[in-house]
This record gives sequence, C-alpha cells and structure tokens, in this order.
Amino acid sequence: MSAYFLRNLCFPLLAEDIEETSSSKMHMNFAKKYSREEGSDYLRLMNGYALEISNYGKQDMYRKKLVERVLLVFEDEEPLENLTVNKKLSGKIWFRAFSLFLLFHSYNPRVEGILEIWTALFP
Repeated sequence: MSAYFLRNLCFPLLAEDIEETSSSKMHMNFAKKYSREEGSDYLRLMNGYALEISNYGKQDMYRKKLVERVLLVFEDEEPLENLTVNKKLSGKIWFRAFSLFLLFHSYNPRVEGILEIWTALFP
C-alpha cells in the first residue's frame, strides 16, 4: 500500500526534475537506490521518497498535498457503522490516515516505524 500511495503522490511532484516518464520506473529507481538503508521496506520507501522530495525542494508542495488529502471530503461517504462491511469507505479512511502518517513523517523523518507515528498521533 505504501509503495502505491507514495508513487502516486510523489510522481506528479518529481516527474520533471527526475526526468522520468512513469511512476513505476521512478518507484523502481527509488526502491533500488534506498534498498540498503536500515529499516523495514515501507520505512525505507518513506524515507527515500521524503529525501528525494527534500532534495528537489518540493517539501512544501508535498506537505500541502498531504494536508489536502487528510482534509479531503468524499461525496459518497456513508455512516461509520457500515465501516466493517464497506471496503470502499475503509479504503478512504486509510487514504486519509496514511496521508496523516506521511505528513507526520515529513516533520519527523527519524521515526522508526508506523507504531511510533501512530502513538505520537493518537496517544
């Protein structure tokens, strides 16, 4: 999930700078470039993408995009009592949550995992 999300979030921000034509190729290059870093796969990706965003001076745009995603209102939202059976609604909630996780990570890049992010956001 993190790879798909990061790829689709970051490609529009970085495409011109990295001179890449597809988000898949960009992702493969980043995954290879950061494969030897410490941490789990998802954390290496989060750190790698954050570093690339920072290196190209796109951090403000990245954070703005994440805030927009956290605040995004979906027109067809259903009551929360349907969450357990409604995969679409569940996906939308994870979309917002992961955006919030990445936003937190953009200000705290030294986090060691999702649990640390979760605990900081929801004490």
